[in-house]
This record gives sequence, C-alpha cells and structure tokens, in this order.
Amino acid sequence: MASLLALLPNKFGRARSNNTPRTTTPDDDGEVRRDRSQPRNWSERRKVFDTSMVVLLEATTAMISNTGATAADHAHKDLKISRTGTIAVFASTYLIAQALGAVIFPPFTESFGRKKTYIVTTVLYSLFTALVMTGKGGKPHLAAIIIGRLFSGMMSAIPSVVVIGSIEDMWSPRARIFPIQAWVSVSVMGLVFGPAFATVIADRWQWRMIYGISAIIVAIQALLICFIKESRPKCIPEIPDEPLPRTEPNIRPTLVRATSTHPTLKQFAKTSLDLPIRLFFGEPLVFAVTIMSATVFSLLYLFTEAFIIVYTDFGFAREKIAYINTLMAIGPLFPVLVRLRDIKVGRKRKAQGRQITPEDKLLGFFIAAPIFAAALWIFSWTVPPLTHISPWVSASSLIPIGYAVSEFDHVLSSYLADSYAHIAGSASAPLAFLRASLSAVFPLIGEAMFKNMGSNYAGTVLAVMATAYCGVAVWFGLKGKELREGSKWIKRNAVVVEERRMDDPK
Repeated sequence: MASLLALLPNKFGRARSNNTPRTTTPDDDGEVRRDRSQPRNWSERRKVFDTSMVVLLEATTAMISNTGATAADHAHKDLKISRTGTIAVFASTYLIAQALGAVIFPPFTESFGRKKTYIVTTVLYSLFTALVMTGKGGKPHLAAIIIGRLFSGMMSAIPSVVVIGSIEDMWSPRARIFPIQAWVSVSVMGLVFGPAFATVIADRWQWRMIYGISAIIVAIQALLICFIKESRPKCIPEIPDEPLPRTEPNIRPTLVRATSTHPTLKQFAKTSLDLPIRLFFGEPLVFAVTIMSATVFSLLYLFTEAFIIVYTDFGFAREKIAYINTLMAIGPLFPVLVRLRDIKVGRKRKAQGRQITPEDKLLGFFIAAPIFAAALWIFSWTVPPLTHISPWVSASSLIPIGYAVSEFDHVLSSYLADSYAHIAGSASAPLAFLRASLSAVFPLIGEAMFKNMGSNYAGTVLAVMATAYCGVAVWFGLKGKELREGSKWIKRNAVVVEERRMDDPK
C-alpha cells in the first residue's frame, strides 16, 4: 500500500518541505496555527467540501455493506449453497475484512496521510465491488464473489474509521459537532437503506446489478475525492521550529509540527500498528465506548435478519420486509436538537473564559441510553408469538431505535475524538474492529436467534443489554472526567490535543 501511495503526484496531497514562516492566527478555540495552511484554518467552503466528500463515501460503503443478506436471498440458488452460507459469503466475509482493515489503516493514515489513502482505497473498492458481478456463461463465480467482497470490505475500513480523524483534523471541538453528526447520521441512514436499495435493484434487474451499480457510484466518488486536500497535519508542509508569538492573553500557542519524513515499516509497526490494541486494553474509556457503540451499531445487521422472522409472522411478504428497515432512518434526524444545545453550551463556556470539555457533550448519550432500552422493550413485547396487535406498533419503535443508534455512535465517537484528538483514528480503531466483527456474526445468528428463542424472548435479551447500558451512562456521568484526566495517553499528548487557556507560569 505504501508503494501505491508513493506513486501519486504532489497535486494529490504529497507532503512537501517548506521552511518559510507563515502568519499564524488563533481559531475560535484560541488555537494558534499556520494561517491558511493548517486544516483548521482552511476556509469554511474548503472544509465543508472535503468533509462532505468523505462523509458521503462512508454513507455509500455503509449502504453497500448491508446488501449482503438481500443478495443472498437471490443468489443462493445460483451458487447452489445454503442461504446461511451465502450470507457468510456476501456479508460476513466483507465485514470480517473490514474489521482487519480497521486495525491496519487508521495508524497508517496517521503516519502516511489521509488523502492518498482515500483515493487508492476508493478506486480499489470500486474495482473489487465490480468483481462480485462477474461470471462465466451467465453464471456467478463463487471465488470472484469471495475475493470481491473480501477486499472491498477491507477498503471500506477507511471511511468507516478514518473519517473521524479527518473531521478532527479540520474542525475545532465546537465546530466539529455538526460534521460528526452528519457523518453518523448518513452512515446509519446508508446502512438501513441498504436492504431496500438491494431489493429494488434485484427485483428490477438481477442481484448482480446491485454490485455493478454500486461500483459505478463509488468510482464517481473516487474521482471527486481527488479534489480534497490532505488534512493530516504531519503530512502538510513543515512549520518553522521557532516559537510562535502569543496572540491573546492567557493563551499558550502550541507549535504544530509537520514532517515529510515517513517512518520505516519497522518503526510504523512498532509505534503505530499496535496503538489501537494498547488503547483498547489500557484505556477504560476506549474499552467502554468500544463495547457499547459496537454492539448497538451492529444490531442494525442483526435486525435485517430478525425482521424476516418478526414481520413474516405478521403476514408481510419477504421482499417487502426490507422497506420496514427504512423507518430507522427517521431517527437520525432528531439528534440535531441536542447538537444545538451542545453549541449553546460551547458558547457559554467561551463567554465564561472556560474551555469546553468532552463531558459537556455527553448529554445525547444520557438521553439515548434510556430511549434505546425503552424502545427495545416495546418492540420485544408487541410482536408475535406472545402478542398479537397491529404491526405498526412495533414498527413505530424502530424510529427511536434509529435515533438511539445515531446518538450512541455520534456522542461516543465524538467523545473519543475530543479526548484523544490527533490519535482519534487509533482510539476509534478498536471500536470499528469490534463493530465490524459483530456485524459479521449477527446476520448469521439473527434469524436462528429469533426463530429458536421466539421474537419476544430474543428481543428481551437485547432490551436487557440496553438497560445495562443505562447504568454505564450513569457511571460516565459520575466518573467520566476522572477517567479521562487520569489517562496517560491524553496527558502525554495534551499539548497537541487542544490549546488550553491557562495562566502564565511566570
């Protein structure tokens, strides 16, 4: 991969050396960075464009990732293997590869840059997605499907994990509230629209066109991503070593260094590749956020299969059940209300001369946890076989479930980004790894779980888990700041995490 990235020319984001001093200005958080060259000092238009491109890429790959079960419904007869085996080929293979990519790519982009990685992996994603539809004599080729889904899944780890790092590069803590919300919302929407997208194409043409059309969409996005800029400060022209002047009282400017020297493979493996593992096992916040966010998000893949059991009992045709999934896309529209509150808090802290803390933005999690638990309890006990009422009662609970999934993903991902800043990609990598791993397993067990246990009791298991997360929310409210301030990683990187208002030591 490093050799592929090295082939791209300077205009595609290659780091260059520049020792010319630049004018520096503080941003809205008092951060002093090189004017117009560091990402947080880019124009609003540039930041919105670049953010939109990578966020839309994540929405597209999320949608394609959840087409596997629908494709399996149509393809298992052509492949002459069981439906469960076909789901493993189309869905589990993709998501297991994504889990592996989630460990490899975040520290890679933190060392070698984000833009070139986006370009190369998006082009490869398109090519491997197109490979899925190939065959001989009008028949699909199993090996081509496995290879295509395996490598496209690995490439999908880039938008799945690295987008949060790109957002942190470009936006200050207060300003990144809505970019992260947009990323999470469109990701959830893309995921829940995946089965409907696949159903429309498979019913209109054939299942292989699902991946033909997907490949075209991603190819267009690969072209558009060529017009974004490199956002990783380390891979942007160097900033002079001389101290930068203070521009406001009580604001200590921090020198943000960039370098065009890439680490060797040995250095990269030693200092970066194992960082996500060390953060997961060594940081209680990373561990707790990873477990909660991964299980909640991956339930969307389980629901794709579980709904087949639940709504078949209501008399819905199998091919129409995919559309019920789209009700969860309504939920991610509501968190904007909490984001407005977050902005208000940020302005209040600024007026008071205080720095906003990551804990100031946890309200959405505190709201979403009980809503998620209540919605799952309602869903579990308004469906057959033990309850026989209108299917729209249980279906209506999918809207708050969609809201809660969005809030868990947004608030907890934002919490990691705000807390771990320039290593946010590595802090988020364990989350992406576990999320992808569970998402690979859940489609295989979802149908069997709801069929063997019964929809009511299977749903109750999920509701109990969600109720336990309410207790974790209370723990975060009481001990979150203490845990964060006690982190050795956050202390070590505090000088580049955020510029802080502080008294002059003299």
